[in-house]
Amino acid sequence: MIFCSSKNFHGFTLIEVLMTMVLLSILAFASLELMGDSLDETRYEQTLQKMERMKIALIGDPTVRENGVRTSFGYVGDVGKLPDSTQGLMALVSRPSVAPTPEVGAYEMVPSVRFGAGWNGPYLFSASGSADTLLDAWGNTIQYDPSASPPRIRSLGADGVEDSVGGSSGYKKDIIVELPSELWQGTVYGSLNLRGSPYRGAASVILNRPNLTWAVPSPVVTSETQELPDYTVATPSPGVAVGQFQFSGVPFGKRSITVIVPRPSPTPTMTIGPVIFTMDRKNIELSEDSFDVSNP
Repeated sequence: MIFCSSKNFHGFTLIEVLMTMVLLSILAFASLELMGDSLDETRYEQTLQKMERMKIALIGDPTVRENGVRTSFGYVGDVGKLPDSTQGLMALVSRPSVAPTPEVGAYEMVPSVRFGAGWNGPYLFSASGSADTLLDAWGNTIQYDPSASPPRIRSLGADGVEDSVGGSSGYKKDIIVELPSELWQGTVYGSLNLRGSPYRGAASVILNRPNLTWAVPSPVVTSETQELPDYTVATPSPGVAVGQFQFSGVPFGKRSITVIVPRPSPTPTMTIGPVIFTMDRKNIELSEDSFDVSNP
């Protein structure tokens, strides 16, 4: 004869069920938070990379060189300045040519100054070839402010609002890439000499650069002239650098300088250049050998 012991079997109590549901909810919420942070991190990196590409499209890549000479200067190198607020970042994708947007002339070589200028894009491409070229990874338009100091590109981050309005920490914080002027324009120095000594006579030194006004159909290049006084008939004031010239605010890229002795009119006796140089840093001093008035 077999005896079986009886046992009481029962389910979970209401409290146990509720505790289990609360625990599962906490785990699910934590998992979603981790997934959200991971997604925002990916979007942050994607956005930052796109903005860095925009920066290169605007002012070029200093690491791209040929025979040791920088060759990548982006939009600024061709046009001579950053796009204005009306042209915006779309100027990197298509040539500004429709009113009321200020027009930029198409790129062309100018033999008289020995370099070319004008819009030579597109400077920015979309990997997917879609309309997301100027959007961040959250789908918001990347902002561009050329009037800021320094000019900048900005994404509003994960929350899509400015830091002053929404969150200002973590991935909600605005992403900003700055364009300080020392990265895309500088000052060029040089001096005229006569057989190794400072040239004391009159001369016109002409900087050839892209046209900053772009009032089409104006020429794609323009010039800026510095007149050197004639110190063969006058005594320079103390501290005056005889025969020296300088131009500031020169946009990076291939530029040239022409020297006319003594003046373009009525009758110049000598023309030097145009002397080609590459503006690629904040300050650049040109070789005296290129401006020897005894050897045009």
